[in-house]
Amino acid sequence: MESQRDSHADVVLKAKAIDPDNRWLWRQNPRRLESDQIRDAMLWSSGEWDSTIGGPSVDASRPRRTIYTKWLRNSHDPLLEAFDPPDTYLSTPQRNVTTTPMQSLVMINGPYVLRRAQAIANRITSQHLTGDTERVTTAYKLVYGREPSATENADGVTFLREQAKRIAEAGAVAKAATDSMPGRVGSAAAFKPAGGQTRLQAPDNSLMPQYDFTAEAFTVLQSIDEGVEPRTILSRWDGRKDQPGWSLGIAGKKSGAPGLWCWN
Repeated sequence: MESQRDSHADVVLKAKAIDPDNRWLWRQNPRRLESDQIRDAMLWSSGEWDSTIGGPSVDASRPRRTIYTKWLRNSHDPLLEAFDPPDTYLSTPQRNVTTTPMQSLVMINGPYVLRRAQAIANRITSQHLTGDTERVTTAYKLVYGREPSATENADGVTFLREQAKRIAEAGAVAKAATDSMPGRVGSAAAFKPAGGQTRLQAPDNSLMPQYDFTAEAFTVLQSIDEGVEPRTILSRWDGRKDQPGWSLGIAGKKSGAPGLWCWN
């Protein structure tokens, strides 16, 4: 009986020199998972997998197998769409296999992927493991079906410790950068030029208004720049002169016209 071929082999250098194109099949050729398999693997690893067989199709947000998800003509699931799904309205004897930047972005920052990552983290936390080494080992078993190597475990432990330190520092900065707002209930963010927090920033996304809208902000001005630099209150501009945008803020004392200004 022929044994399984791995995509990695102990004789890689020697084998590549003899058969670089793998014509003699000395290893398994790596193949990318298809869109259905990628989504289903995430659900399996996160423990959210719904193994129910049959029934009506469901929304893509439900943890059913991808084969049971709805496919709307004008509203495609971003994760599936990035990895060359078949056209559900035509016969597709063979799927396309493309490599695009969007695939990396979806796998790193996609909302669906981030939710599955959080579910895996919750699954690991619920096991009440005693240390980072056990957490890394459990994560590898859930995602890859194997234990990590010594190097992978060490890198994973280092990553967890660095992230824990970063979160703790960010929490300390946020706690120190709060103040009270006269006439308002609750706490407010205090921004200082030399402080750890200098602004609030919301990333642009499809839910942001594209046309006319109203923005409301309550501020207490504690100082004005001695030079010409403005103190920005609200802005929708990345600072590049070749890009459109606007900023609302207080101009510096030496700007020639200190006070509230709006820049386009």
